[in-house]
Amino acid sequence: MENLKKFAMINFIIIVIYSILIRVFVVLNFGPGEYKGLGVAIFSMFAVGLHFLILFLPGIINIFSNKPEKKEKGKLILLTSITVLLIGFPTCIMNTAGL
Repeated sequence: MENLKKFAMINFIIIVIYSILIRVFVVLNFGPGEYKGLGVAIFSMFAVGLHFLILFLPGIINIFSNKPEKKEKGKLILLTSITVLLIGFPTCIMNTAGL
């Protein structure tokens, strides 16, 4: 359980960091009157999707391993990847507020 909390916290911090970086990037590079909110939403969805895939694929590989400790690690990674989706995509929409 402690490993899950630690792994989930690391991934949530990663979500916060790239959400801030995407918002700053779009605000600085899009001029006035352009679709800043749409840019933030698209870049954020791409980042969350990529983050999910980076977690999901090793999780699936570990689930089908013969070693019990790798199976447990795979379950941990899959659970975290699902929480990244559940937290990340609403963050995409909330990140567009005020643009």
